[in-house]
Amino acid sequence: MGSLNVLVTKPKTKKSIHKWFQLIHIVEVERQTHRINCPEHGIYVAEVPWAYPGNGFTKDFDLQVAWFASYLPRSTTSYFMRVDWETVGRCVNRALHDLEPERSKRLDGLVNIGIDETSYKKGHKYITVIVNHDTNTVVWASEGHGKSVLEKFYCQLTPEQLSTIKIVTGDGAKWITDCVNEFTPGCERCVDPFHVVEWAMDALDEVRRDIWNDAYDEYKQLYRAYQLKEQLRLLLKATDVIEAEAELKRWLWRASHSRIPAFKELYQKIKRNRNHILNAIHLGMSNAQIEATNNKIKLIIRKAYGLIRMNTGDGGYFTHHYP
Repeated sequence: MGSLNVLVTKPKTKKSIHKWFQLIHIVEVERQTHRINCPEHGIYVAEVPWAYPGNGFTKDFDLQVAWFASYLPRSTTSYFMRVDWETVGRCVNRALHDLEPERSKRLDGLVNIGIDETSYKKGHKYITVIVNHDTNTVVWASEGHGKSVLEKFYCQLTPEQLSTIKIVTGDGAKWITDCVNEFTPGCERCVDPFHVVEWAMDALDEVRRDIWNDAYDEYKQLYRAYQLKEQLRLLLKATDVIEAEAELKRWLWRASHSRIPAFKELYQKIKRNRNHILNAIHLGMSNAQIEATNNKIKLIIRKAYGLIRMNTGDGGYFTHHYP
């Protein structure tokens, strides 16, 4: 290899900020550095300790932008920090390692988790989100949904991490149950009461449509369908699991003998998830928090209108921290 040519370059300029009495001052930081002309790798400029490699901003500036971006919309952060809104994303990516150097630690000590998927881009694409109920934080997210996506999460966990999981909440999706039974057979699977009531509402809406389209003299059937929906909603509020089990048994009988096709189909779904529903009542666990998180994710996506990719480029999806 030939000799290295070390050249003295012009002073490098970095951008930083100083906040004083609510005023923002632009500070230009200059330092004389060296440029290495390597015959094999080309020209490289020596790094400086107060900036990330290949970056024109100081580390403090990047960290400040990342902090603002975790609480404010990207457009507001861009305006306040006087940078392009795409630069905000690049600052967050650079500061992410310093803010959370070992993101794998999110997966340590998981006990009660919630699994759900949310759609974006007009419902044509999905994100699978996993929340730690005990810390109220997102611990894992990935594009897509289904068993193959959820298996990626479980495959990242060590046997010790899998053994600490005791409760998994989610909707009645079969792929969630299959993964729970395969990877954490000893934990309790809970079907969120919100989704159970949603099933009943869907069945009730189907009955409404059928009644509206068929005839006006079928109001009795609509009334019975509404009664079944309300009975199911009320029994999910029970605190005594024995009482709830008895009431659920009676509800299943009524639904199976209702002569209403939509509620007969609902009967099969409730019967299939009967034990998981009772687990949710017994343990008092629900997916309410992850549903709220999904709404926040949709809000972030709306605020980042024009963003092409959900992936931030460093294997992460969300750097937003919820209070």
